[in-house]
Formats: sequence, structure tokens, C-alpha cells
Amino acid sequence: SNLMGKLSCDLMFFAKNKIIYLLCADTLTSFILVQLMRRKTSQSTNLAMEKILSRIPKKFKVDEVHFDQGREFASIDKVLTPRHINKRILPTYQKSAAAESAISRVKELFRRFRTDTNSKNIIKFMPHLVATLNKRINRNTGQSALEALAENEPGKIYRQKYEKDILKNYDLALSATSKYTLDQPVRIRNFKTAAEEKSRFKPPLS
Repeated sequence: SNLMGKLSCDLMFFAKNKIIYLLCADTLTSFILVQLMRRKTSQSTNLAMEKILSRIPKKFKVDEVHFDQGREFASIDKVLTPRHINKRILPTYQKSAAAESAISRVKELFRRFRTDTNSKNIIKFMPHLVATLNKRINRNTGQSALEALAENEPGKIYRQKYEKDILKNYDLALSATSKYTLDQPVRIRNFKTAAEEKSRFKPPLS
């Protein structure tokens, strides 16, 4: 995957849903981009998406954007199609994982800022919150999202981010033991549904 190749996007709400942001996160580097919206409509979402895409350097090619099934993304094709960007609508249970994670981190950091400053002005704090998270060191890659984008080595970032999990799953697969040994005869039961089982016993004709 390319850096900024796949974005995960979702809406982020503050002040009892009166302040709305569109947040997009790069699924590989976790780099965050946000844009303030006027209201929760497809038109406002489209405008926010245009602004976010315009801020991505031209050396990065966005290939795909992930959304949930919210109605605010109903006409997002108007923004993506002219730019040759694919849209992927995720099922409700899956959601936009990278965006959901980023939203949680933004809100957690805002709670800390709000406690330290005794201020609830999220619009004032948002640029600093995003900048702080984009500079935060990722424990898997050993570098921040900003550093990863500057280095522009997607293969290296992918290995650093996922290699441990891949090797762990590989080791688990190798260590798994089978209940049966090679060439050992086993009995296979012919499973049937309740209706199929019932059809085997037809009542006698009267």
C-alpha cells in the first residue's frame, strides 16, 4: 500500500453534537487530517472532503477511502469519482477502524487539555491536538506519522507495523496440533437439518 493510499474517514462530534468535524486517517501511517463542518449533511461532508483532499501533497496518491453507512456519505462519489478515488462502504460491525481509533485519541487528548486549561474551546485546540498526535511516536514503527510520511517508504512502514503480528500468527499456526495423525481413519457424520431428518420418517398411509 502507498502512503496516504487508503484513508479511513468518519464524523467526529463535540459540544453535544453541535460541533462537527470530518476526520480522515491514513490506514498505514495513522496520519490524521480534520476539517470543520457546518452541519451533518451530505453537502457539508462533500465540501469537507474536498478540503481534506486538497491538503494532501501531490506526491501522495489516494486510491481508496473507507466510510461507514452514514447518510452523510451518500453523495461522496461527486468528490471522489472525478479524482479517480474508489469508495468503500464498510458494514456496520466493521466501521472505519483507523478513523474510529483516531477519533478516540483526539477526544482523549482533548479531555486532558480541557482539564489542564479549564477551557472547552475545541475549535481553538483542534489544530494543536492533531499536530500533537501526528508527532507522537508509534510504538510499532518507532517513528511518528509525520516522520513516516517524510521518509516515504511504505514497505518499511508496513513491515514495522505488522511484522510482529504476522510472525506471531505464523508461529501459532505452526504450533497448532491436530487431534488426528496422518493416515488415521476417522468417522465422518452426515449432518442433516431438522427438516431433512424428519423427512426420513414418513408416517404410514392409512
